[in-house]
Amino acid sequence: MAESEIKPVRQGQPGDDLVMAGYMGLRGSAAAVRAERGILLRRLPETLLQNILVYEKQQTRRLEGLTGEAAAGAGVSAWYHLGEAGVEGGLWEIAGRWNTGFAVQLLELPVRQETIEVCEILGMNPYSLDSQGCVLLATAHGKRLCGYLKEQGWPAAVVGELRAGREKILLHKTARSCLNRPSEDEWIRYLRKKEEKLCMARQEKEEERGHA
Repeated sequence: MAESEIKPVRQGQPGDDLVMAGYMGLRGSAAAVRAERGILLRRLPETLLQNILVYEKQQTRRLEGLTGEAAAGAGVSAWYHLGEAGVEGGLWEIAGRWNTGFAVQLLELPVRQETIEVCEILGMNPYSLDSQGCVLLATAHGKRLCGYLKEQGWPAAVVGELRAGREKILLHKTARSCLNRPSEDEWIRYLRKKEEKLCMARQEKEEERGHA
């Protein structure tokens, strides 16, 4: 993940708030819209699909304006650019590189409803979907940082906290689970599964011809 680099002012520390800036899964859902527009249009309006492409471009432009100097001035301890494998991949990476655990409330993660609907139709997990253009930030002042980011036009939320130890906790309402090592980006998994189905269909046709 060349574009998902730690940009530390210092390392994130246990007790820091964990802030997310940007809409998760937007890059991956935009790729899905471009590749599977026909399938998606059977259940979703054209305007919804177009919104995803527009939001993705806007998010990429915003990211260019988030410099290390500006982040440090806003009280950021360390930050991490998300990429393939999405939020789950990014959380796994920061835990290893910052040598911390975390607790993250999944319902607090900024996400567009359009991304959720695309993921439901194509059977993808939005938490493991390419989220390039999003940033995870560690800070001692999460609410203040969110206020600053929103002034700059970013969707932002305090999504959890860094903790001492190695536990990687995901919270969903009253449910609690531990993050397992992410295997692959959801869009890549979708394409792989699609290709496997096509190969199986071709093999079945060849077998039918052989028995004819």
